[in-house]
Amino acid sequence: MTSKRKLVLVGVAVALLAGGFLVATSMFKSQRAEKLATIEEASPVDNAFVRSYAQRLGPHDAKVTLVEFLDPGCESCAAVAPYVKAILDAHPGQVQWVIRYIPLHQGADVAVK
Repeated sequence: MTSKRKLVLVGVAVALLAGGFLVATSMFKSQRAEKLATIEEASPVDNAFVRSYAQRLGPHDAKVTLVEFLDPGCESCAAVAPYVKAILDAHPGQVQWVIRYIPLHQGADVAVK
């Protein structure tokens, strides 16, 4: 096989691989867009993280929902509180804070009740 033929063959192979990659990327992006559209259409009550019974602070129709899984007996959870408050103060009326309790520490279940 001549070197010209090899070069043409390699060029065709590269072009086919590049075309396949572009098609696969396009399909992935369209599937992802459909998935994101479905998530946006779901109401917050239908969300896997936000429950209708969860305590909330902020407007229910806020574009941003911050869900915190909180253990009342956890020092790390307490350390995060000032940062969450700063976010809420910096964006009044734009962020909804949802608290989901996850009592892991001893006695936390009593505090949750």
